[in-house]
Amino acid sequence: MSRSLRGLLAPTAGLARFIPLASLALAGLLLLWGVSAIGLRWDPFRLDRRLLETAQARATRAESDAAARAEEVTGERRQAERLDRALQTVRAAEALTATALQTARTAEDAEILLAPDRAARLRAHDGELCRLGAHLAGCAATPEPS
Repeated sequence: MSRSLRGLLAPTAGLARFIPLASLALAGLLLLWGVSAIGLRWDPFRLDRRLLETAQARATRAESDAAARAEEVTGERRQAERLDRALQTVRAAEALTATALQTARTAEDAEILLAPDRAARLRAHDGELCRLGAHLAGCAATPEPS
């Protein structure tokens, strides 16, 4: 070969030694790409499994928290319903009591004195009611019998 042609081929002669190595590396990359394309993966540290377990644990915790919040809401709703029923009962009792008081005060016999034994029975009954509901209006704070 002529000297000028050798000068041109000389730099490529050094690269010729790397062609088998480069082609082997390229073949290995193509093999890995092909294997991963069909769904096979190599995960020596099991990172996918750890990620899956973490995600499942978070999902379980979130479901548990959601169930707890749902129970809290249900309990609050039931408590509100019970409170509403109790308030309706109190309002109905107050209305009936006010009507009964007005009727008793304006009755024909409102000024007629009761027989002493009947008055004593009514006072005892009134005292028992006040003992049970000392916080109600019209009841003096009486000590509970021990």
